[in-house]
Amino acid sequence: MSVYVISDGNGHIKIGMADSVKNRIKTLQCGNPYPLKLLYQFWTSGCRYGDVDLEHALHKRYREFNIKTSNQSSEWFDSICLEDIDKLDTNIITEMMREILPNHRLLGDVLIRKYTEAETEWIAVTERLPSKTDNYLVTRESGNVGVNRFCLEFGKFACNVTAWMPLPEPSEVKP
Repeated sequence: MSVYVISDGNGHIKIGMADSVKNRIKTLQCGNPYPLKLLYQFWTSGCRYGDVDLEHALHKRYREFNIKTSNQSSEWFDSICLEDIDKLDTNIITEMMREILPNHRLLGDVLIRKYTEAETEWIAVTERLPSKTDNYLVTRESGNVGVNRFCLEFGKFACNVTAWMPLPEPSEVKP
């Protein structure tokens, strides 16, 4: 089990918990029009309910940025809190958990992983466009995936694209 932070590339992040973050993102992607991107993943060790406590502590820390639906809190937040999330370390997390559970003792470690652009694969066009004219693997507004050319001079793709990534290197398998 781990706690994750994902972005929809449109100013919102989700702080949640899952056994398989990859499967959770796939499930969430079905109901989301924007490509979801994994930003952070947190694991706690040596503490029976560490992940549940950590998720709760993060929700509490960022409650002022919570995006409420039907007057109820959700696991979605304004992405402005990403600046603070980027500064989290083991000491800060331990203190956060002690605030919600004064007798809480984190018996193990907290592992924090920040994912790079290359590891998250799809890049939403609302977040960033390619830096050079070239062909890219793209997701079109229709939901289809294909190859499309980005023209740096005009600052756009040849068709309506929602997300992109560099093409993989050609296979070195010889016939």
